[in-house]
Amino acid sequence: MAQYTLTPGTVPANTGYPGTIQDLLTLIQNYVTVTDDLQYKTFIVGNTQPAPTSGNQNKIWFELSAGGEPKSIRVYNNGNWLEFVPFKQGDMVLIPDTVTPQSPWGEPNTTYQINVYSGTVLTQISFLTPAAPTAPTGYKYKVYVGHYS
Repeated sequence: MAQYTLTPGTVPANTGYPGTIQDLLTLIQNYVTVTDDLQYKTFIVGNTQPAPTSGNQNKIWFELSAGGEPKSIRVYNNGNWLEFVPFKQGDMVLIPDTVTPQSPWGEPNTTYQINVYSGTVLTQISFLTPAAPTAPTGYKYKVYVGHYS
């Protein structure tokens, strides 16, 4: 997780208290320095897996579909380009029952073929999504699968 260090500057003597919230934010902006510990300073955008060279291992890969649409965000970790998401496979969320889930989401109790990168090798594996509990009227569950075609 990124950490940001806020370093306060010195506000000149006799500076009046800001009259509005916006003026307060502007005052803070003018006298605070923010530094980060982010190691990912550059990024790659494309639909082919970047070579796992040392020059790419500290970059974020914004993976695109063959048609150029955004597909996933990946980071290089321990020889693999891993998808960076706040969900784990099998996590469920409620959606209106009129919505059709699309990759990387799927339907409960369904098998999907997903892409897994290991080094420079792309492998497809089967993933059976878990069954869902009964949803409230007007809703259904969608399940996080990972990217599939």
